[in-house]
Amino acid sequence: MRTLLRLLIPLPAIIAIAASLLILEGDFLWKMQEQNLFLCTWLFFREQMVVPGGLLTWAGTFFTQFLYHPWMGVTMLAAWWMLLTWLLQRTFHLDGWRALLTVIPVLLDLYPEAARTFLPYHHRRHGSDGTAMGVEEKR
Repeated sequence: MRTLLRLLIPLPAIIAIAASLLILEGDFLWKMQEQNLFLCTWLFFREQMVVPGGLLTWAGTFFTQFLYHPWMGVTMLAAWWMLLTWLLQRTFHLDGWRALLTVIPVLLDLYPEAARTFLPYHHRRHGSDGTAMGVEEKR
């Protein structure tokens, strides 16, 4: 019972993060899946294993294919986040309010994706200096 309570503490935060990701970035998640290729063949697996980190690349492309239906991909991502929070709580013996600290790695997990995708989009749309694109200065 105590471990169940420990696991339920970060659950509202993870649900809020997953819901905002699904609502705000659902189209982007689908586009990300469209630009990814996963083949369920031994040749593709062996080809990925040739390079360092190939197993992680293979696993990433495997799970990215589930973003075709964004709700399914976000549900799987939230399940991975719950596993991460459970492992952190178990490893560092976090109880009570300290269990909320396990949400920090989840947020840090999202930051590189946001920096890679959202910020360049923001700069293209608004300009790197904050001005709107399409408005050229006359020299």
